Amino acid sequence: MASSDSDFRFMAANDLATVVAGDQFILDDGSERKLVAAVLKLIDDKNGEVQNMAAKCLIPLVRKAKETQIRTIMDELCKMFTTTVADRDGLRDIAGIALKTVVVEIPLDAAFTGSLTRRLLPNLLEQLHRTTTSTTSSSDQSQLDVIDILSDIFSRLGQFLSTPADDMAKQLQQNSIQTLYPLLDNARSAVRKRSITAIESLVPHIQDNLFAELVKKIISDIIVKGESCQKFPANLQKLQSLIACTSAIGRSCSFRFAPYLHEVFPLVLNYVNLDDNDLREQCIQTIDSFILRNPAAIKTYIPTIIQLGLEYVKYDPNYNEDDADDSEDQDEDEDEEDDEDHDYSDDDDVSWKVRRASAKLLSSLIGTHSEFLSELYAQIGPTLIRRFTEREESVRIDVFNTFLTLLQQSIVAKHQKSDTLNALVPRIVKVLSKQLVGKSIPTRLSGFQLLKQLVLVLSGGLDDSIALIVPAIEYPFIKTPGAIGGTYGSTTNTNLKIEVLEFLKVFLENHSPELFHPYMNHLVPSVLAAGNDHFYKIRAGAFSVMSVLIKTLRPFSICVPFINSIFNFTLECVKATDTSVEVKEAAIGTLGVLVHQACDLIPPVDLSDKVVPILVDRLKNEVTRLMTIRCITYMAESPFANPPLQTLSAFNPHLAVIVSEISANMRKTHRQLRIASVVAVETLVRKFNCQSMYPDILDLLYDMLTAESDLQILPISLSLLISMMQKGNTSSTVQLIQSKIVHVIITIVCDMPHLVSGGASLDLLVDFWRILASAENDAYSAECIQELLSKVQCRKEVNLLYIAYPVVSKSIAALTTNKKLQVSPLLDKFITDVIATPGEPNAKYLALLSIGEIGHYHDLFQTAPTLHTTLFNLFDSPSEEIKNAAAFSLGHIAIGNMPLYLPLIVEAVRGATVHQYLSLLALKEVIEVSLCTESTQTAMSAYFPGIWKILFEKTDTDLEDSTCNVVSECLGLISTSDAQSFLPQLQSQLSSSKPTTRVTVVSAVRYTFSVRKHGGSDAYISLLEPLVLDILRLIQDEDLNVRRVTIGALNAVAHSKPQLICQSLGELLPLLYKETLVNEAYIHVVEMGPFKHKVDTGLDTRKAAFECMYTLLDSCISSIEIHAFIERAIAGIADPAHEIKIISHLMLQRLATVNSMALSVTLDTAVDALRATLTSKTKPSAVKQEIEKHRELLHSCCKTVIYMARTQSS
Repeated sequence: MASSDSDFRFMAANDLATVVAGDQFILDDGSERKLVAAVLKLIDDKNGEVQNMAAKCLIPLVRKAKETQIRTIMDELCKMFTTTVADRDGLRDIAGIALKTVVVEIPLDAAFTGSLTRRLLPNLLEQLHRTTTSTTSSSDQSQLDVIDILSDIFSRLGQFLSTPADDMAKQLQQNSIQTLYPLLDNARSAVRKRSITAIESLVPHIQDNLFAELVKKIISDIIVKGESCQKFPANLQKLQSLIACTSAIGRSCSFRFAPYLHEVFPLVLNYVNLDDNDLREQCIQTIDSFILRNPAAIKTYIPTIIQLGLEYVKYDPNYNEDDADDSEDQDEDEDEEDDEDHDYSDDDDVSWKVRRASAKLLSSLIGTHSEFLSELYAQIGPTLIRRFTEREESVRIDVFNTFLTLLQQSIVAKHQKSDTLNALVPRIVKVLSKQLVGKSIPTRLSGFQLLKQLVLVLSGGLDDSIALIVPAIEYPFIKTPGAIGGTYGSTTNTNLKIEVLEFLKVFLENHSPELFHPYMNHLVPSVLAAGNDHFYKIRAGAFSVMSVLIKTLRPFSICVPFINSIFNFTLECVKATDTSVEVKEAAIGTLGVLVHQACDLIPPVDLSDKVVPILVDRLKNEVTRLMTIRCITYMAESPFANPPLQTLSAFNPHLAVIVSEISANMRKTHRQLRIASVVAVETLVRKFNCQSMYPDILDLLYDMLTAESDLQILPISLSLLISMMQKGNTSSTVQLIQSKIVHVIITIVCDMPHLVSGGASLDLLVDFWRILASAENDAYSAECIQELLSKVQCRKEVNLLYIAYPVVSKSIAALTTNKKLQVSPLLDKFITDVIATPGEPNAKYLALLSIGEIGHYHDLFQTAPTLHTTLFNLFDSPSEEIKNAAAFSLGHIAIGNMPLYLPLIVEAVRGATVHQYLSLLALKEVIEVSLCTESTQTAMSAYFPGIWKILFEKTDTDLEDSTCNVVSECLGLISTSDAQSFLPQLQSQLSSSKPTTRVTVVSAVRYTFSVRKHGGSDAYISLLEPLVLDILRLIQDEDLNVRRVTIGALNAVAHSKPQLICQSLGELLPLLYKETLVNEAYIHVVEMGPFKHKVDTGLDTRKAAFECMYTLLDSCISSIEIHAFIERAIAGIADPAHEIKIISHLMLQRLATVNSMALSVTLDTAVDALRATLTSKTKPSAVKQEIEKHRELLHSCCKTVIYMARTQSS
């Protein structure tokens, strides 16, 4: 490094940077001191490359050096940077770069960082003061460099200046303001702008009194400069800088600045009218920043802001536009000149900046105040549409984007409908239709984006405008010889073509097919032309549109030529070997749609000789086989494959090869391929039988099920087995399945019961056993039952058993549906297991479940006359599982003989005291199962009035929570059976003086939203709707339990039927927010020996409130006043309860996705709350569970930070 050769010095510095950056690099104090001195010497080297490399050496060196050496580095660099030698400009420049490097790389967690910051800052402030008073040319650049370094210090190290009790920190804050603020009066624009940036970085760290003094000083200076502008025009620029400074301060400290907004806003608004376009633009941009950072505080000024935006979005003093153009009564049929025809360039005209700023202002207003959507459409929409013809392209695109924001807010506000938008559609399309065939590609691209969003918002809405849009769709693709400049497509880029295809797809999907039939001679050639494009994304997009076009064409009486054109084009592409994978897959998908929708219009010879062979060939190709399998599945699902329309008979000669190729993939490791193969084979079996291939299919299915079974593979495998038994020869097929598959199914049921414990898997399993039993082979049904019992009884894992027993019992019951099978021996065995003393608990539990399931299908009274007595006696069992199983069994056997068993259960409910809960549980089982079929519901309906009365009598007594829940569920179920009779009775009990009754009523209504068959029906909801608000108003009930249950009901409504509450959230949300507050009245201290423990009885209610907020965020965001919502979500981060902190993190993550603009306003507050979480530590005495919960909280917090980092202004 001391070599006289500059190349050696450069290489030495480079090697040093590499070595110092290594993880193992360690130096003693003496060596470190020598190294730092050598690097600093190279900073003053005569060779520029060596200087730059020395500056790079500082990056790893500063990270690892000790405080003394970093202080030395800073002092020496400051000396170099502040040198006044006339010919050392290069040294000042490189020293400035090195100082920036040190500021960026200095470790924030080092104990000495604060002291170094306070050592460096005075030197830089002094240097800035010197450069300000100097008149040399070098001082001008030095001044800018110092301001840049100060900005870096304030933004990265400003936290070390914000210690409240530190007088030195306060003095540095004050000195920084006193040095930077006068620069806002500087004659140089660059100095003013960079000073504003430095002040913006500084103000978050200054004390409140200094912040107040600064803002008041700015306000007073704005007034002074504004009043003197007429006499001293130079003050306009200074006024502009002061207003820009208020904008910067408002961005960086929105909450601290909010109290001054009512003083600043009128001033800024007033100076918009001064005759200076740069100042006018700055004023509008400042108001824009106020909207984004203080949307709640700005709400009172919304009418004024709208008026301002609308006035200046059309401000164009240098272009005399006919006033009649602004009239809504203008004759829009009159031809207008294209925007390109009146484009002109005027370097002195900057009014376009004002119009652009106004468009962005309106966009910000729309994005932050979507609750006024209808008003915004009415007031802003017409003016924006007229400005679609803006002559300046950049402004025109911003106007398009503003209207696009308006439409996007309509997507978010999914429960709000705007009739105003429907009225605007003809004018929108009329104006856009001319822009979409213009020369400007960015304009056309933005125009199609806007149209696509419009169609999505209205789910169509362009029925009367298709004739205007079709030429614009055709324009990028159809070549027209003789056009000026070559062809229509010659100036069109790929992004535009892709956007046009995406729009066309949405356009077709959201309108009636017959509307497009007159235009097919334009649309089909355009899409085929796109399919011939050189760019693969355009070709793939074209095939995606073709798939929709085929569905649109199908009802068309003269569509055959178009279908044939698409068919031939697609077939050629599928045959081609030189196309990309994306295009091949898209073409195969389109071929599948063609055959599915229109195989009757395709010549049979083409199907048999062209389509099927090429598909068989593509099945053997690893790249295309997955898409081909899905294509064949879709083809086979065609309505033309059903009798008597055997149009797909072309498949028959190749069926064996197709099924063989597809089923072979069931052994592959590719998961999606295996799933698609099973689905395809099931479809082919269901449509074409394929009886001869059953043995091979079952062998492959056996291998797949034994190798891997999961929640996705098992249901489709069961569907395949059911289709095989239903479509093939039942007797022979059942024998095959018995020999190859049944043992695997039994193993899955007993060893992996979680795969079939509920949902579609369980329903399919029961259907499988029933069809198997219907083969009338009673001996085999008995063998299956015996194997199920012996297999499950071999299991020892208790947790697994209690999942397996319900599945096994349902399987056994389904197998007893065999008409030849004698149920009595099996029933006797189960009763023996039940009454055995003491008996095996697991066997007894399985027996009780099986008896209940069998009793669902059979009347057991003749076989076991005293069975009900035995079950009632089991209510005294010491085992909770046995007691609950007895209640379950009792409820289910009542379905088989309702006149005998139901009155016994009802009487037990009426008179029960000790076993009240179990009797109610049995009654609930009867009610719930009876509502599943019309016949049982009709039989049960005669008992409902009496049961209803008994249940409400129970609410007058003191019930345990679990018992009260069962009563509520019973009442809810009954109310769904006859809503007209029972809902008014529920409503009458809302005003009951007893909290238990009110809790029961609210819980009953809440439960109905989880009842699949009746609770979700439109008829029931229409009768429930008038009652919902009365029920939910109980959030303000005086009883804590009533409030908790009501919040749960609100959560259920928001999840299932949000439309019932959207209009009432303005009333309900403040009540809900109140329940998110920690109430000290519910916190009491419990003494546990020498320890005292705080118990919060309001925690469950508070947690329910936050959970409800999270649900509302997903389902009703358009009806929520978002800023108040965010405030409570952020407050939840500081809640003492771990669960509430996690829920609050989830809400912020969701908000960052669905409304990042609103969340960005509160980033300061959110960051403070998140920082507190990240810096929190567990106690030294924390147990393992507390440590795990803390880790979970930190993980959730970090994830939230990542989401929020993606928001605007983050």
